[in-house]
Amino acid sequence: RTSSDGFEAVSGPQPVAPARPPKVAGPEPASPQETMSRGPGIPVPGEPNRYLPGIARFEGPLEDTPPSKVLLDLYASRSTGVLVVELEDARYWGFFLGGQPVHYLRHPPLESESTESLMIRKQLLSKPVLDRARWHAEVTGQPLVSIVMRMRLISEKQVHAVRAAQIKLVTRRLLDQSTGFYRFFETADLREVFRNPPINPVPLIWNRAIFSLSHRSE
Repeated sequence: RTSSDGFEAVSGPQPVAPARPPKVAGPEPASPQETMSRGPGIPVPGEPNRYLPGIARFEGPLEDTPPSKVLLDLYASRSTGVLVVELEDARYWGFFLGGQPVHYLRHPPLESESTESLMIRKQLLSKPVLDRARWHAEVTGQPLVSIVMRMRLISEKQVHAVRAAQIKLVTRRLLDQSTGFYRFFETADLREVFRNPPINPVPLIWNRAIFSLSHRSE
């Protein structure tokens, strides 16, 4: 028959729209530790509201990835960069060379983790001598460690021993944490910045694991 517009209508089965292909499930979303997220950047020590450009290569809550796993992953990947750990009452910066910590900073500072405290504890300097060196450091604006070395109060070897003790102390404290958030920023080689050798974290992690197991068995 002919429609009102003059075209002949064709009877028969109407065309059927092609069926949509079945939806294929994609890969599971990557965990926070595997993503390249762009956050505000690397927080600047001593300046809470200032950040430097940076991309967090690894990040996540410590509840999901304990500090021991974080440190082992950095060691296994021989990563170089800055590890920022956000705790409830403090923030740590860990500087890594080839997956090994070479220096730590904390805000707010903790007296028991300072090089000054460790120098006294190791009986390298008496408190009066250290106070005199601290006065020179404040007046000249030079780092305290540089002052005590220039005054020949301590040798470079002793400075390295103090810094090694400091790194081990802070690493152990980080291993004890169970809540918080971490971010790792890859950077260029930091060897020209730090003269002291890095510390292998694996023995510290191993000793911490043995200590935990022994207490559980009891």
